[in-house]
Amino acid sequence: MTYWVYKLTYDTGAAPHARGGLLSLAICKPRIREGAVVGDVIFGFSGRSRRVNRGERLIYVAEVTEKLARPGEYYERPEFRHRWDCIYERVGERLAWRPGSLTHEEEKFRAKDLGPAPRYHRAVVLLSDQFRYLGTEGTMDHAGRWPNLATFVHEMGIGERELEPESKMGRMLTELKRDMWRRRPAEVVGAPTEAPSGGPAWGTSAQRAGPPTSVKSCSAPTRTPKPPP
Repeated sequence: MTYWVYKLTYDTGAAPHARGGLLSLAICKPRIREGAVVGDVIFGFSGRSRRVNRGERLIYVAEVTEKLARPGEYYERPEFRHRWDCIYERVGERLAWRPGSLTHEEEKFRAKDLGPAPRYHRAVVLLSDQFRYLGTEGTMDHAGRWPNLATFVHEMGIGERELEPESKMGRMLTELKRDMWRRRPAEVVGAPTEAPSGGPAWGTSAQRAGPPTSVKSCSAPTRTPKPPP
């Protein structure tokens, strides 16, 4: 088992995406998506570079319960088509950006999300039905109980860290996860920190409520999609 720790520049509900009792990490963070295996645990904290994040709060904790390792599988299976991070689709032999998606329209994001054609080795997706997504309700409570953990998170730069559960920091993260499961029985506690006002143009009427706003994931500005007709 490995613990993966990283900081989110943007928490918009795209990476990760938590909906319907399932958390998915389908875009951004290719090293985690490729390297993590079932049983690993991901800890996502907000970055300190943007004021809207309100400090290095805990955003989510997720145990990987399934890995879709066949490149592109997530984008081909119908049960995932409604999810906001299902932003690519199979067009012949290639994976193409799905019109109406809220993020990563620009070609430059394909390398990080998918990898080069025709293998698309990065188009693997992590799923979790054992998670706590805090979003706006994420706090800095861990800093009071585990100040060394808070210092570790504060000193992290861009990228992710791999930790062994039996390491000093790993033991703190184990306690943090246990505390989350004890205090937060619901899987989704809060909305994304920067939630869009509407969903993808191809979403259900409930998802599309309100005019869609631009969504960012990783550190990438994207388009403002047009409302559906």
